Amino acid sequence: MAEQGENLKLRDNTYMYFRYYPSEADIVLILIHGIAEDHKYLKPLAAYVANENLAHVYTPDLRGYGDYAETKGDVDYIGQHDDDLMEFMDYIQDKHQHSKVILGGHSAGGGTTLRFTTHAYSQHISGYLLLAPFVHFMAPIMKKGDSENKESPNQAHVGRIMKLMMLNRLHMRKRNHQEVLTVHDPANENPAKLKGLSYRLFMSRLPDSYKRSLKRLTKPALVLIGDQDEEFEHSAYKPLFSKYAQSAKVTVLPHLTHDSLLTSSHTFQAIKEWIRQF
Repeated sequence: MAEQGENLKLRDNTYMYFRYYPSEADIVLILIHGIAEDHKYLKPLAAYVANENLAHVYTPDLRGYGDYAETKGDVDYIGQHDDDLMEFMDYIQDKHQHSKVILGGHSAGGGTTLRFTTHAYSQHISGYLLLAPFVHFMAPIMKKGDSENKESPNQAHVGRIMKLMMLNRLHMRKRNHQEVLTVHDPANENPAKLKGLSYRLFMSRLPDSYKRSLKRLTKPALVLIGDQDEEFEHSAYKPLFSKYAQSAKVTVLPHLTHDSLLTSSHTFQAIKEWIRQF
């Protein structure tokens, strides 16, 4: 059966678009996209996992992303993606009864995945696949002088983020719609592309407390990062996970960047060996 696109109707009568890559396996992998892209760029990895019969793969567009988003770059409240993904997992469990579920993500998709380690729905998750995960902007994975990174198309407004964090601690949320991440991508001329993220969407992509989330990462977890990653400091991952999540397997892959990690045969092989342990 070929891959197919579908829509899932959510509780508020909006729709979550996703791609489904069928397999003959008894494992399901939900693979979540990064901070500024929708599901499309995950296709090579998703197709590989499904074609190798390692797992059925689903690549959803989170709320605020994709061609069918009602409001690009925004959600209604912090944590709305969690609620959407819970409904999505209910749908998957109904469709694939008795199958194990692996939750995974690339970059901010990894951050979104880590949110679920402290969530009640973690009981339905058998493992975690973290690909160059954006653990948190306050975690030691961030490159020094990151705001001056000329290679990144994303500009984070750090001062505004910190100010809004303080206001939210005081339960003042009226400004959570403000843009805190601007996306500059000259190569993408699509007028419908994502141009920026609100504070409430940005914070929905990261754990509330990365240390707490990592400590709760007790189920099998594979962390892959390239040693040429432009976004994050690859050498910080092993010490970080060793300190808070000893059960996670962290592998640094040579000669791979933030995005080439997703299309490398070395990545594919590492994922194949890991999934076959389930």
